[in-house]
Amino acid sequence: LTLDIRPGETVAFVGPSGAGKSTAFQLLLRFHDPQSGRILVDGVDIARADPQTLRSRIGLVPQETVLFGASARENIRYGKLDATNEQIEEAAKAANIHHVIEALAKGYDTKIGEDGTKLSGGEKQRIAIARALVNNPSIILADEPTGNLDTKTSYDIMGLFQDLHDKGNTIIMVTHEPDIARECQRTILIRDGKIINAPQERADHVLSHHG
Repeated sequence: LTLDIRPGETVAFVGPSGAGKSTAFQLLLRFHDPQSGRILVDGVDIARADPQTLRSRIGLVPQETVLFGASARENIRYGKLDATNEQIEEAAKAANIHHVIEALAKGYDTKIGEDGTKLSGGEKQRIAIARALVNNPSIILADEPTGNLDTKTSYDIMGLFQDLHDKGNTIIMVTHEPDIARECQRTILIRDGKIINAPQERADHVLSHHG
């Protein structure tokens, strides 16, 4: 797999299940190291980088949002354990969840319930995005960020990613949804761990049959 992603670009990884999309994320985060070849970030081979330093530059929005029965503040702080209250609130504002948290009974100190039971699906996803942003990353990896949301909420979340793109973040998104992929600047079709050079209509065909 050979691919260049420009700083500030928003790219969609699409393809059938098991194609290697999420594995690419794991390689970027150094959960695995490649057996051959190199992964460069700003021209630096990440195999030579300290994993924690590398991960501090990357915000991850996972496919399954994991929230804890702690406060909204502590759920966001999980993305940066030494984050200040000001940094947490700035991340919440960037994720467009600040006003929702402030309206809770105890604001940021409100316990949101195990797995965020006091929040809607879209609100839980915004907490997850705030957690990813609290470290002020330059790269954001989003694995099916709208997979469990209704259509309206999905487009609201995509609007948020557009805002992050406008601020200069580099965004790589795994998705099975054609409408979401079309919102990205570039669509990369992956099959069996390889990039398939295909026109947009073929990418849409793969998405519609494997989503």
